[in-house]
Amino acid sequence: MTLNTKTIKKRLIQQKMGIIPFAQAIGVLPINLSDYLFRGKPMTDLEMNKLVNYFEKEESATMLPKISGNADTLSLSLGEKIKMIREKRRLLPSDFVVLLSPEIPESLFLKWEENREIPVVSYCVQIADLGGVSLDWLLRN
Repeated sequence: MTLNTKTIKKRLIQQKMGIIPFAQAIGVLPINLSDYLFRGKPMTDLEMNKLVNYFEKEESATMLPKISGNADTLSLSLGEKIKMIREKRRLLPSDFVVLLSPEIPESLFLKWEENREIPVVSYCVQIADLGGVSLDWLLRN
């Protein structure tokens, strides 16, 4: 993958993620990321390494086997499926919640994974998109 401003902007749009949550997710200052993406100002080597590492991690997660609706995964609960998606992306709960819009408290997300609460449909759609699965697969058990 060629990492340039066009690629990064495209990924942000695909993931429906703003600059601030993305900058927080990779550990750089939002103003520095914004200046890099929209004003062409260079980032430090450390910031650029964080950016590259994020995309390499994401790319390797997308190369993992797709979650499919086979007999093993159809019997999983909604919480187990949410956790499976998060783990497939190799993210901690605190990292996953920043991908959701609007962002939710980590404690609520953990309740979803533990089947103590059920997310509203708009969050289910986002989770399904992040996992590359259908909403139907996510919600059926």
